Amino acid sequence: MKRRNFIAGMGALTTCSAAAMGTGAFTSLSASRNVSVSVSPDSSAYLQLKALSTPNSNEFVNGSGGRSDTLSISIGDNEVGGKGVNEQAKTHFDDLFSITNHGSQPVWIWMRSNIPGVNYYNSDIDEGISLDGNNVFNDREVIQYVEVGNGFNVGLAINTVGRPSDRDGQSTIIAKADEEDVPDEPGHAVQNSDRGGPRT
Repeated sequence: MKRRNFIAGMGALTTCSAAAMGTGAFTSLSASRNVSVSVSPDSSAYLQLKALSTPNSNEFVNGSGGRSDTLSISIGDNEVGGKGVNEQAKTHFDDLFSITNHGSQPVWIWMRSNIPGVNYYNSDIDEGISLDGNNVFNDREVIQYVEVGNGFNVGLAINTVGRPSDRDGQSTIIAKADEEDVPDEPGHAVQNSDRGGPRT
């Protein structure tokens, strides 16, 4: 007997037994169960965002982020009198923080920024990861595929050409475990995927 037919037969048997005993399906149900949720700082969460022991990270990254323990970046005054990046220039800051996958399955990771001229890149291999239409290295942005326990260092590129003013805003780090949720847009590649071309 094929497995498919056997399973169908078991279903029919179960239905007959229920009818013989005079029972039926329920219309609605409300059942309480215990749920425990642990909230962790960025530095120890499932998607770990952690300041590094590098000159750039020590100078510009706040690993505690204040009361909520979230990582933040501030490119501004330093201890020797610097006030910020140059006008009409492209400035790169390697190794500001790391992203590490401490979840239970591989994920694809990329970033988006709502700050004009601000983009992020994987500073281990110099690949842009901001899907904002402003290529950092005159190449396609690459959505990073990260196995459990692995990660990469993140750098920041600031382009002030045509934008000679201060700016601030938010950047979003996105991680998806299902490749169907990974954007398939022109101009970028998806690492470890046929959608963006096989990568090693």
